[in-house]
Amino acid sequence: MPATSAEAGAAIGPDNTLWVTASGSSMAKVDTETLDVTQYAAPAGRSFYGITVDRDGKSWFPRLFGQG
Repeated sequence: MPATSAEAGAAIGPDNTLWVTASGSSMAKVDTETLDVTQYAAPAGRSFYGITVDRDGKSWFPRLFGQG
């Protein structure tokens, strides 16, 4: 995630994967064992805010701001 981003949400999945959203258009998945980071971008013109992970490991966002 960009160094200028501020955290907007974080959640731990059932497999101990850490999911983090930034105030802006990025989200990251962190493997807590290897510390590998996978980044994801929101659709064009949208922003993530908040996150939760269900028992199946699927990430959910209470809000996806923006137009589009």
